[in-house]
Amino acid sequence: MNYNQTICYVEAPHIADTLILFEEGRFESGFYGKGSYEIGIGIGFETRIDLKYNEFGKGAINSTYFENKIFHKPKIILNADTNHYYEK
Repeated sequence: MNYNQTICYVEAPHIADTLILFEEGRFESGFYGKGSYEIGIGIGFETRIDLKYNEFGKGAINSTYFENKIFHKPKIILNADTNHYYEK
């Protein structure tokens, strides 16, 4: 959502994209391609997610976090300042 914002974070999609997380730690996305992910606890006890994928033939990581507020759909935040996120 809100992927049409001015590009300020090149590691996030700026076109419509779907991120599919599989139980065994793999993911698929039109933007990131195929890769793996790890979930853990970050600063302030937020739930972190690290997306590991290949970019230009080299390994890359996008480290971000989940947001799960009451009465809202769960989100993976890509850029909190521009409200750029994946929504379940």
